[in-house]
Amino acid sequence: MAESNKRIERETLLQEGVSCALATIHAIHAADLFRDLPADAASQDQHNHGLWLLAMLNDHLRAIQGRVDSIDAAVINAKAEV
Repeated sequence: MAESNKRIERETLLQEGVSCALATIHAIHAADLFRDLPADAASQDQHNHGLWLLAMLNDHLRAIQGRVDSIDAAVINAKAEV
């Protein structure tokens, strides 16, 4: 039972981390922090690279969220079988 509680704690912590990271990305997009393209070429490159990194991070976090959801479903199914 103690191992089960530790597992639930780890899964909860993982879910909290993913949720916080996704909320941060959502806040960046909602605040339009990347709305205006800078005037000079070097700043535009940095701007575009920042957008690309945010998109990549968002995709990665969504994939992790899918894995967390699968873990949660497996735990729920295991509890239902007991």
